[in-house]
Amino acid sequence: MSAGPDVVHVISLVAAFATGIAGTAHCFGMCGGMAAAVGGKARRDVAGAPNQAARAFVQVVLYHLGRLGGYALLGAAAGAAGSVLLGAFDLLRLATVLRLATGVLIIAMGVRLLAGLGGIGFLEKAGARFWRHLAPAARRLAASNGVAAALGAGLIWGWLPCGLVYSMLALAAATATPSMGAATLLAFGAGTLPAMVASGLLASQLSRVLKSPRARPIAGIALVACGVWTVLAAHGHAHIATAEPSQASFTHVHSPP
Repeated sequence: MSAGPDVVHVISLVAAFATGIAGTAHCFGMCGGMAAAVGGKARRDVAGAPNQAARAFVQVVLYHLGRLGGYALLGAAAGAAGSVLLGAFDLLRLATVLRLATGVLIIAMGVRLLAGLGGIGFLEKAGARFWRHLAPAARRLAASNGVAAALGAGLIWGWLPCGLVYSMLALAAATATPSMGAATLLAFGAGTLPAMVASGLLASQLSRVLKSPRARPIAGIALVACGVWTVLAAHGHAHIATAEPSQASFTHVHSPP
């Protein structure tokens, strides 16, 4: 087996993780209210208990573990869809197109942040129709207590319409395997964790930081850089994949009888 695809997968995982970190300002804008509500409930639930700060932290982390689980399910589904498409289309061209689309979407998100705008409206509006059916269940679970309720609420939270998540789904589909698709979305989710956990416990303080005049341009530039990197990686993937058949042919022609 060639090392080429493995290198491409590693690049995809690193790009997904970097996009999660770079998208902090966008993530806070999309999910900050929910994160703040989760953090407030966690603090209220443990008020007066011993080690209440640690207990609140654990409860908030449970929600985010559920959120990462939701991402993983979406990523696995996207990877499976890519695998199905493999049977109908040329994988090289399909994977290259999906990776290019991912890069373009991330660049678009960065440009919109730089312009002081929100996410990618048409994508997020389409997802909002699906979210309306899930929102009541998310609210019920978020209002409940217990580990299962926190994980379940977080899992549904992971399906909140978000242009960055949708761009990561295109990247996951390009892997054409459920396991790598799930890993891609998990890497993205891991990149969002520091800011999202902090926003649950330190919502007002973090809000002031992320709404400062400097925060959005920095996040926008970082997202544009991630998008450009993803586009360049797509060209690298195409080069690696096209080189492998010619190498195999050379080996076949010159192999001893």
